Amino acid sequence: MGIRQCARTLLHFLFDYRPEYHLEPTQAKVSLIAMYTIGLAGMIAAPFNAVYDYRQGPGLIFLTHAIFLALLITGIIVFWMTRYLRVFRLIYVGAMISLVTGIAFSGAGSSGTGFFYLIAGYGVLYYVLGLRGGIIFPVLVLGAAVLIYRAGWYPPDSLLHLSRFSRNYLLINFVASTFGVFSVIYQHVMYSHLFRTAYTDHLTGIPNRARLEIELQQRMMAPERLHAFSLVGIKLRHLSKINAFHGSDVGDAVLIETTRRIREQCQDNDLVVRYSGTLFVVLTPDIDSTSLQSGIRHVLGSIQRLQVQHGVRLEITAQVAITRYPEDSLVADQLISNLTETLSRNPRTQILFFDQGRHLEEQRRFAMAQELRQALIRDELHLVYHPKVRMHDGVACGCEVLLRWRSSTLGTVPPEVFIPLAEEVGLIEDITAWILHQVLKACHELHPELVRSVCPHRFAINLSPLDLTHPEFQQRLSDIARDHPQCMPMLEFEITEGIMMDDNPVLQQNLDALHEAGCRIAIDDFGTGYSNLGYLHRIRAQNLKIDRSFVCTLNETNQHSPIVEAILAMARSLQLDITAEGVETPFQHDFLIQRGCTYAQGWLYSKPLQLTDYKAWLTRNPNNLRS
Repeated sequence: MGIRQCARTLLHFLFDYRPEYHLEPTQAKVSLIAMYTIGLAGMIAAPFNAVYDYRQGPGLIFLTHAIFLALLITGIIVFWMTRYLRVFRLIYVGAMISLVTGIAFSGAGSSGTGFFYLIAGYGVLYYVLGLRGGIIFPVLVLGAAVLIYRAGWYPPDSLLHLSRFSRNYLLINFVASTFGVFSVIYQHVMYSHLFRTAYTDHLTGIPNRARLEIELQQRMMAPERLHAFSLVGIKLRHLSKINAFHGSDVGDAVLIETTRRIREQCQDNDLVVRYSGTLFVVLTPDIDSTSLQSGIRHVLGSIQRLQVQHGVRLEITAQVAITRYPEDSLVADQLISNLTETLSRNPRTQILFFDQGRHLEEQRRFAMAQELRQALIRDELHLVYHPKVRMHDGVACGCEVLLRWRSSTLGTVPPEVFIPLAEEVGLIEDITAWILHQVLKACHELHPELVRSVCPHRFAINLSPLDLTHPEFQQRLSDIARDHPQCMPMLEFEITEGIMMDDNPVLQQNLDALHEAGCRIAIDDFGTGYSNLGYLHRIRAQNLKIDRSFVCTLNETNQHSPIVEAILAMARSLQLDITAEGVETPFQHDFLIQRGCTYAQGWLYSKPLQLTDYKAWLTRNPNNLRS
């Protein structure tokens, strides 16, 4: 372990403390330094003073010095064990009282100047003894000095026998005590201001996030830490729009009024906190679900009543999340995470309790999203090519490009799991760009075979709705068309029926750009969604893909499928190609070819293949390529 690490470990050991909300962090650190300084000075000076005074006079002063020293050491050890500053301070109060008592009964020492040692430390009284102790201690010392002088309780050799010294001695004590008390009060006012700044929200005047964090730590570390409580998160909706449309003054007024309404509905023992801009947190001892829901409905009812701020009529809506200690977690940060994760769920539900199972699933998805971000960098994604055949002669006519992910930590992750996740976390555009890059490489690698293909060869690539609404889609497509013009007619982009419901003009512009670039458009899984002739006309698709869920029901005992027959009939009337997915049996093949299906893909013809295997599959059948 290096010197820096050793020093860091030592500092943590000496100065780590349990937060206490009545202590501002700077005050706590300075208090620790002052206490260690007094403790160290006392441990050095007390033994010498005790021995000297024992030789000069009665043993009482020796005893009080011994008690003082023992309490100093005890205070430090107890602090190291508990990490509570208030315990440290309480023991130091006892040490100081024992010292004053000993000095007083010994007549201020053999020379009469014993109290001067104490006066020198008045500047740090507040840090060591707090407000009350810091005020009482100088008064106690001054009273003891006056009492000794008036009663004549001082040794024969004491300087207090000299009238000039005694008058100056009392004057110095009085001035020092006065300034000591003033110093304590001033420091208290200063740190009270710092405390309010550190632990109070400046706009609403209620406790802030830092205060809540300390309160949670104190409750969890206290002897009665097993006492349960609940955290209720109240998230205001659309406050940013109020700020944008009506100004921040109106938004601030809404927050202040909302704070008042929340506090009005809460109990006296509830702690209401403004945790962040639009998130309030209520710490309550109530853990009963029925009682909590009843109370929260009252709070929501109050929040959502009409507000009139600066002449603007506003109705505020809110969402509430609830998590409970110790049921949901034993860690403060995790409880807060529970609230924020729960609030990120369905915004249409006003009151939501934290769900551990749901949380673990979201945690798993978050971890998977982080892995997916690295998958592109670590080259964990790869493509497979699922061959398609022309049904009337079995000639290869292309393939569907399928994405696979073999994670080094998660193993093989199915596309139906990671593709929606990629869309959710904003990775789908990067993944689509990577797929296009790989397909273009494959197009060039297979060029000798493709130019000899009997049937025009096309790579079918799935597009996400997010791809088609991306503002840079046309530019990317234009770059591909410029750099790879020979590949554009070989690209067929598959979109889902759900896209047809989107009236986004950017989407329509991007679809038109695909046509202009010479690419084909296919409707994937046709018949499972929003099938509509008007939408088909607008999109100008050239190919409809029958979903495998319809094809798999075809067999010798179920020889009719009205849906499949209707799709095939419609496609013929519209002069569209039809591709059947999931063809696995000769019966399905015969059924589809008899009804005019154009193309098919499925395990009857081939499983999805790596690029080298796909190339071999193309060349294996002499009918696929011209000689």
